[in-house]
Amino acid sequence: MPGAQELVVVVLVALFVLGPERLPEVARGAGRLLRRARNYGVTASKELRGVTGIGDLEEEVTELRRELERTRNDLRRAIRETRTAVDAVAPQVADEVTAPGAAGTSAEGAPAAGTADDTAPDAATDASFDAAPEAAPDADRVR
Repeated sequence: MPGAQELVVVVLVALFVLGPERLPEVARGAGRLLRRARNYGVTASKELRGVTGIGDLEEEVTELRRELERTRNDLRRAIRETRTAVDAVAPQVADEVTAPGAAGTSAEGAPAAGTADDTAPDAATDASFDAAPEAAPDADRVR
């Protein structure tokens, strides 16, 4: 953008070249030309936005952002509520698990007779892992 000094020089040169009679007329014409060019640029920009659908896309993106923000807030609220519920129930569950004579344990904390111990390996599971590869069904035939 030209500074004040450059504009003064341009006006003085125009005054000498055009003369004082024609300078106002030429300035008005230049102003009209600049106004038309600016209006043309604005109109072209609006038409391009309409043709390409950018305006619609911008509105969609804005709406999607709002919806995403609402969903994010809902998830945060649900997580907070879940944590509160878990914190309220956790002491009761801890008391039941550590209480002597709880279901599935003896007074010493060992598994009661006739109950399954989750830490003990299952004989059927071990046997299935130890089976020879040729005993497994052929993967090529099963499709």
